[in-house]
Amino acid sequence: MPDAPQALPADEVLAHFGVSASKGLADEEARHRLRVFGANTVVSTRKAGELVILLHQFQNPVVYLLGAAAALAFYFGELEEGASIVAVLAVNALIGFLTELKAARSI
Repeated sequence: MPDAPQALPADEVLAHFGVSASKGLADEEARHRLRVFGANTVVSTRKAGELVILLHQFQNPVVYLLGAAAALAFYFGELEEGASIVAVLAVNALIGFLTELKAARSI
């Protein structure tokens, strides 16, 4: 089978698989293909919950570094810098969360 069967004309794909467009597969051939290839089903996967998507936004080495920088800023009394870093992390997490949630829902 070619790498991109969807790009071929339908009659070429049917000929490759030995199928008639008007008659389909013979019952015996259909049973044989079912045994060989299995059922023609799509396996559904468990959808990620909103909490998992939110936590995923914080699983990044850059986020860890910025979190450490914010902690150090607060430790040394630089409240404005620490708050700025936390605000950037929050905005980044919000944008990433909404984008990933929208993508997950569209699937």
